[in-house]
Amino acid sequence: MKVNGRTVAGIMLLVICLAGIRGTYAESASPDSLATPPAEYLALSNRIATGERPGPEAGASALSWWKKGQRQALVSIWRTWPDLVLDLGTNAMPFFEVSDPFTRVIHEGLLALRISPESGKTRLKKELLWLAGQKRYHAALSRIPEDLSGADDEFVQLAVWLALRTGKDARALALARVLVTAKSDPTMDEMKLVFGLSLRLGEYVEAVYWGNRMKQTTPSLAGNLSWLNNMAFALAGRARALSGTNASAARQQALHYINRALNQSRSGPVLHTAAIVYASLSNYQAAAQHIRLALALDTANTNYRALLVDLQKKMRRE
Repeated sequence: MKVNGRTVAGIMLLVICLAGIRGTYAESASPDSLATPPAEYLALSNRIATGERPGPEAGASALSWWKKGQRQALVSIWRTWPDLVLDLGTNAMPFFEVSDPFTRVIHEGLLALRISPESGKTRLKKELLWLAGQKRYHAALSRIPEDLSGADDEFVQLAVWLALRTGKDARALALARVLVTAKSDPTMDEMKLVFGLSLRLGEYVEAVYWGNRMKQTTPSLAGNLSWLNNMAFALAGRARALSGTNASAARQQALHYINRALNQSRSGPVLHTAAIVYASLSNYQAAAQHIRLALALDTANTNYRALLVDLQKKMRRE
């Protein structure tokens, strides 16, 4: 079973975008438990309990319950029989947060899964998309199995997105590794995802490896500002775990990349990386000079200020 191409592309785009955002996201509360469900809902529940498959009229009833604010009734039905909601087709849109950019991806994924043969994997995908549509991200992530061997790409991408959405960066990286290690030729988006997550989590060996793989695939990255800045940062971090000529080579490569980045931009993030690179070379005067320039551009940045304080302490000890 394959979800349509637009759905896969949409999930991956959202994963890449979210991978660049730090922080956690609060999970919204469960749907309200409102009025006592109507008699037809209770009758439908009894039919489902006996194993009977609801017909199209049940979907129409579910939609009317939603419009009346009886969301708990609908959610209870969904948990027992997901196809009931999918039978509504495009009318399922009111069930999702229309302001969420993930809404369209979720909806398309559900409609694509609707025509798929029923299986454990298909049912799990439906449940995950439905929970994500309700912004119940933690609940959805808890249903992701530990072993994803054999899982298709869009399922893993959805799992990564859920991990990022709930602030589980380490879990997101572990899941992203499934995407790149299961194939000999991962896509640029997949490599970019692992590169960004490993950089964020301080996994500098991994970051340097995937950064170089990205450049091998797309040589023009050698002149890309973002790639140069990130690789300089990764190499400076990598050098801390090395010694001797290996550490020196990593620092010099970092210096080469950041100088090329500085030729393109004097933005705060690039100046911050330059300060880190110079500090790794024990050139604290140059490091302080660059971080002061970064602070002049962003006076409220606590990371920049903390680095300057640390550099000033090191200069006083010299």
